[in-house]
Amino acid sequence: MFTPLRYALSIALISVLIPLVLPIGILVYSIINNPECLVVKTITGEEEYVGNNTYKVPIVITYCSTVPLTDVRAVFNSTVLEIPRITRGEHKYVVELRPGDKLIELEFRIMGLYKLSIKFGV
Repeated sequence: MFTPLRYALSIALISVLIPLVLPIGILVYSIINNPECLVVKTITGEEEYVGNNTYKVPIVITYCSTVPLTDVRAVFNSTVLEIPRITRGEHKYVVELRPGDKLIELEFRIMGLYKLSIKFGV
């Protein structure tokens, strides 16, 4: 049925494809089980006025999956927050925002392999 060469090629193909597909599968499974797996929210009441109609606002990013996200960019109306890597848990950052600024886009790579961009309010 299988010759030794076909068997070796099948094993090599499977051993290459599984690590490429597995991170996406784990992330999709995590998001299906918990729709709030990736949440970006501001902490109200802790803003600090900087000047020139700008405030320092604490941002909390909550992430529940075991697959790390890399090259994360949170794009707001007036600023961009760039984070090299996010793992499971809560991560707090401080961003300078203006009144009325909202999250426009969230962009990241899944384990550095696949780039994904989520646009809000489009």
